[in-house]
This record gives sequence, C-alpha cells and structure tokens, in this order.
Amino acid sequence: MDSRQRQTRISAIIRVSVILGVVTGLLGFLGTSLAAKEPTPGGTLTVGLAADIAHFDVFHAIGYEAYWALENIHSGLVRVDPQGQILPDMATSWDIKDDGRTYVFHLHPGILFHDGTPANAEAIKWNFEYILDPANSADTRVFYRPIAAVEALDDTTLQIQLKEPSADFLMVLGGYYTGFLVASPTAVQRWGKDYKFHPVGAGPFTFVEWTPLQARTAVSGPHRAQDDEGRHDADGSSARRRTRLRHLDSLRNGACAGARAGGAGGHQSHVQRLGPAD
Repeated sequence: MDSRQRQTRISAIIRVSVILGVVTGLLGFLGTSLAAKEPTPGGTLTVGLAADIAHFDVFHAIGYEAYWALENIHSGLVRVDPQGQILPDMATSWDIKDDGRTYVFHLHPGILFHDGTPANAEAIKWNFEYILDPANSADTRVFYRPIAAVEALDDTTLQIQLKEPSADFLMVLGGYYTGFLVASPTAVQRWGKDYKFHPVGAGPFTFVEWTPLQARTAVSGPHRAQDDEGRHDADGSSARRRTRLRHLDSLRNGACAGARAGGAGGHQSHVQRLGPAD
C-alpha cells in the first residue's frame, strides 16, 4: 500500500469516527432531554379516522371507528389484552360453576355511569336483557343466545346462567365484535332513538359532543372507587384529558397543518395541559 492510499484510508477512518461521535453525542443529548421531561397528566389528543363515525349507539355499532370510540366511553365486565388474556374491568373476579353453565361476577363497588347513576349489577342485567330482547334488534344478540338467565344477586354480584357450557363466553364478553359494553339504562330510556347521539357509559372517557366529521370526548371525574389501569393516574388523581376524533379529510384540510405549526386547533402544543375538570 503506497502512502497516498494509506492517507486516504486514514482520512476515511477519521471522518467515520467524527460522524459516530456526533451521532453518539446527539443521542445522548436527546436521551437526557427526553428523560428529563416526565409525562404529565391531562392534555388533548387528536386522532385521525379513515371514515366518519355514523353514530354512537353501542347496541348498533358500525365500523371500527365507532368501536374505538365506544370502547373508550364504556366499560364491560371483562376485557381482553393484546395477548388474548381475559382481564378484569367492571368485574374484579368471577367464578365458573356447574360445569361451565353458571358464571358469577364480582363487581367493583361504587362504579357510576357518567350521568351519575349506579353502574351496578342491576344495570348490567338490564343491558343483557335489552340485548336479548328481539324488539331491540341489537347487533350482538346472536352472541348471547346461550344465556338462559341473568340475575343481580346484590349490587356487586351478577350471576349469568347458560343453557349449555360455552368455552368462548368470556372472550365474547371481553372483545369479540365490540365485546359486552355497558350503557346507562337511564340514558337509553331518556333519549330513546336519539341515544345514539348521547352515549353514556362508565369508561375512562365521557362523550361531550358530535358533529359530522368530528367528535370530541373528554375524561370525566373519578367514576370508580378503585385505582384501575387506565381509569385513574398512578398517584390516584384523575386529571382531565381530551380526545378529538376527526375524519382524515378534515385533518388534510387544515388540522394537520395546524398540528405541525403548533398543535391541533392552533394550540401551542399537540398535547395541551388543561385546567381542572368542569
């Protein structure tokens, strides 16, 4: 190797070393900067949807966009994690008896719907009976035909008897289609056919309003007695959060530009700290 080749190789090694040093420094700087910024509760999240949400009737849901919104507004007896495991939701635990024909769910005490009414065993029983009544033509009725009877043993104990054992009953409750999501009986009876524009559940997000191509939901106060995952913050607080659901067309027509310039709707940050809940 002559001196010119040697010099060229040395120069290349120096350049690579400098680049690696700069990249390492930047990564270290960014890592320190990001680590120093602890996540704060509250704020606004804008979610773009591929299609508009037609309505919010949990008994007649249409499209994954509606499912996503409804699963944040409502809670169910159980839920399913990404690994397919059945997890508690409104129920803390459950017993399976009679060779799989009887399920007894033990509920969290003191759960309230967003309208302030009790989300107890009687309310959950009402939801099952509403779904099973052919007159209501609920979309999920076919999945609950194995149910023979539903009984509220007390405020925090619900018993479901099946006509025959069903290996996938908990999975159906937790996540098949929309899963079994519990609506406020008071709200359903109050609004009638217009309930689809006034959904009331016991989930982490409260429905605020809906207009074509845009929906807005906001976290309500502590509707649960327990510090459940995704319901309260780790320190027990319940800081208010907001989520805006927008059709992608509305985002393309300005909202995205607003977000890039400093947050959706012109806010200084895409996730904005909000004041105390109303």
